[in-house]
Amino acid sequence: MRLTDLFNTKAILVALPLAAGIALMVMLRGTNSSRQVEIPRMRMIKGEAFLGHYRYVIHLPKDYAAFQQVEPRDGLETVYFGKSSIDPTNFEDEGLYGPLGIIRLEVRANSLVERPNALERLSSLINEREQRRGTKFRVKEINILALRGLQINYDGPPPRVEAYVLGQKQLYSFLAGQEDEIFREILFSLREEAQSES
Repeated sequence: MRLTDLFNTKAILVALPLAAGIALMVMLRGTNSSRQVEIPRMRMIKGEAFLGHYRYVIHLPKDYAAFQQVEPRDGLETVYFGKSSIDPTNFEDEGLYGPLGIIRLEVRANSLVERPNALERLSSLINEREQRRGTKFRVKEINILALRGLQINYDGPPPRVEAYVLGQKQLYSFLAGQEDEIFREILFSLREEAQSES
């Protein structure tokens, strides 16, 4: 057996499984083409602060950027905060939020704004939801200047933290993988622009 025959045999042994793997991926993509998930277009905002669609401001930690959906959908604005070098496809996997330092913010109309016991009603809704799910969690009240809200810490898996803040007209929902300095810096920097009565 010649040396070139030996190299050709090894090349075939390496290339054959690789080709089979590529063929399998192509076949699987073909079967999932009817179930493709639409990833919304986003724009990345760098700097010291982020101004949201609904006229609120969030301070951006060092080396962080805001990734905002170009158009809010059904009145819901979604913004992701992460390192400016992050791959936006990681936003889809909540299990990566803790390790990668991702924070998701969803902003929608506040249906509780007219209720006198808005915070108590929000607390009741969260408690009912989590008891149905059977998750272990702890709730505490938070204040961001004049804004009130709730922070919920979940034991997991995966562990995560949520915060709901009642704005003048919006409800702000934050989700992160852990309660750390970055989460607190983003959450407690929330400021609403003064809104006039129209």
